[in-house]
Amino acid sequence: MGANIKRNTFEERQCIDSMKAFSIISVIFAHTSSSPEGAVPFFSLLSANIGTVGVVVFFIISGYLFGKKQPPFFLFLKKKKVVFIPWIFCGSLIYLVTQYGGTISEPLTLTKLFLYLIGYDTYLYYLSMLIVSYLVLFKLKEYNIFLYLFILMTVISVFLTSLNKLWMIQPYINPFNWLGFFSLGILLFKKANITKIYIICRKYSMLIILLFVGFLCLSIYLKEGSYWSSFSLFIELSGAMIIVIIAGRTFSNTLVRYIGKQSFAIYLLHMPVAGITNIIINNTLGIGIVPLIKPIIVLFIVVISINTFGNFSRNTWIGNKLSFVLGMR
Repeated sequence: MGANIKRNTFEERQCIDSMKAFSIISVIFAHTSSSPEGAVPFFSLLSANIGTVGVVVFFIISGYLFGKKQPPFFLFLKKKKVVFIPWIFCGSLIYLVTQYGGTISEPLTLTKLFLYLIGYDTYLYYLSMLIVSYLVLFKLKEYNIFLYLFILMTVISVFLTSLNKLWMIQPYINPFNWLGFFSLGILLFKKANITKIYIICRKYSMLIILLFVGFLCLSIYLKEGSYWSSFSLFIELSGAMIIVIIAGRTFSNTLVRYIGKQSFAIYLLHMPVAGITNIIINNTLGIGIVPLIKPIIVLFIVVISINTFGNFSRNTWIGNKLSFVLGMR
């Protein structure tokens, strides 16, 4: 990494794209962590624990970028149409495909579609919780006391969720489980920059890796693998620092940057591919280390599809519109 990456520069954007690339790979690990009945659960638990890092990093990155000066509230929301429209379009499309493309179908209701879109027992919770974070912290981000308070509340909320004490709300759409990570990103923007964060993480890289591996092993030993496990916060934060280290060494790689740039589209579109890949691999080759290739297969298929579509649709009106609603950048 360069001696000093300043804010709002092309180099900073490249580094953030690199972080997004490894974060979306982590998300795919989470969604391909299932294993066939009777298989040794080690690799499934390994994938599930690795998979908890990505969404946390996305919240931190979003908070970091949100720390910059924002336009007036309603203009800010208007600019977020690049999130709202692809989210609603892709989410609705995938809901219809998963509900009516298989052997089991349910009556379509607006309530069920709404719950699917906000992430109630679905993978789309990140977007609804991101919007909540924007709304809650649009003004409060100016006051560090609130940022520290939300971080503390997230630690408490995750701990209580791990004990099943917050059973009254679905944990993925409990804002207090995520606001702290978003607030942490804002604080990092205020107190540091990408270079400083990378230098600190690199300086203590061996300790960070040892902590990550240690907590990962403990979680696997306890047969835990979720955002609300005994050591989830330690795995997520040490994993986030490892992603910073890797991103700092790879941000000049064209493929890594491309994956990061298209991470939103990959996030929106990967779930059906992950589902099909899980079924095929689990029913045919789901023995030993083979399950760990599932994220690679899913990433390859989705990235190739996005790239191919982008090349064919370039410079056409309908192609540009479709690229937009699919979340492509």
